[in-house]
Amino acid sequence: MKNKNAGFSLVELAISITVIGLILALVAKGGEMIENAKIASTVLQIESYQAGVDGFRTAYKAWPGDYDRAEMYIEDCTAANGCEDGDGNGAIGTAGSFSLSVGSPLTSRDETVEAWRHLFLSGYGTGLPSGVDAEFGSALPSASAGGGFEIYYNSSLNMHATTYNGGHFLRYAGVISSSNLTMGDGVYGVVARGIDRKMDDGSPTSGKVYASGSGARCVEQTVVGGVTTFSGYWASDLENENCWMHIRLE
Repeated sequence: MKNKNAGFSLVELAISITVIGLILALVAKGGEMIENAKIASTVLQIESYQAGVDGFRTAYKAWPGDYDRAEMYIEDCTAANGCEDGDGNGAIGTAGSFSLSVGSPLTSRDETVEAWRHLFLSGYGTGLPSGVDAEFGSALPSASAGGGFEIYYNSSLNMHATTYNGGHFLRYAGVISSSNLTMGDGVYGVVARGIDRKMDDGSPTSGKVYASGSGARCVEQTVVGGVTTFSGYWASDLENENCWMHIRLE
């Protein structure tokens, strides 16, 4: 007669531990797959915006947002759709970077917002932002991996103690900000690295895709003799939202 109080045998325990291990591995793998899917989806968004900007420039010989004949030649660019002309000076926005206040109503038009309306209303983009607030998912498009996008001209991109050539950039970040990144205002380091690897050279300091943070964040830094050297994405910071990205559009 079996002992009703008998515990698990060693074989049963081994099987149970193996099953639990498999479940945990599947959960971890599932989380990794979801993260990779978000990164891949965000890369597709970025590439579609790049293609849209290229198509718009070919068709209208101008930058979206800056186009000074949008109301005349873009059929749906009307006041009712929140769309109007840019100033035609060859730059989206000003020589600086995006400067709308987070969450503030768009009481005055800004080329960095008009850029998206010009793109979408001309047929070179999808998902027209229908909101009126300077927020991702409202007047600006949001990203699949969190945060959202801005387009603007920057006369000189200063990152990693280096001044890069100016130009038009697609900025991907966690919140709208003119330039400063504070704790939690960016995108996850692992997402930034994943996008860089898929679209460029995997380095935050070279190529057409740049990434940076504020202080010792996002990009690994080494100080020798008072000189700071920047290298790859900071391995210990990958799980923090401390990166912003700039994707060159020209």
